Amino acid sequence: TETQGLVVGEAMGHGLPSVVALGGGAGAAIEHGRNGLLVKNDAQEFAQAALALLWDDRRYAETAEQARLSARANSVSATTDRVLDVYAQAMGRDSSRISAFRLA
Repeated sequence: TETQGLVVGEAMGHGLPSVVALGGGAGAAIEHGRNGLLVKNDAQEFAQAALALLWDDRRYAETAEQARLSARANSVSATTDRVLDVYAQAMGRDSSRISAFRLA
């Protein structure tokens, strides 16, 4: 069990869709059917979902790509950009003026 969801984010960053049991923080990053699957905390349901995803090449490829895009949208760099934008807005400044502080 991985309650914080770090493994899910790492998997998504490598284009691996995740099957996650509901409850705990791991499911927060999953948009069911888009970048992974959310299931009840039931071993049989979990196994069925994982196998269904693995056996459907098209669905797997689509979900894997969405997982990769989701990870990119929630990367340290993207999150830093959003935080800097909020700070700039709070200070009444144009966020492009603080671009020198953004991570490469």
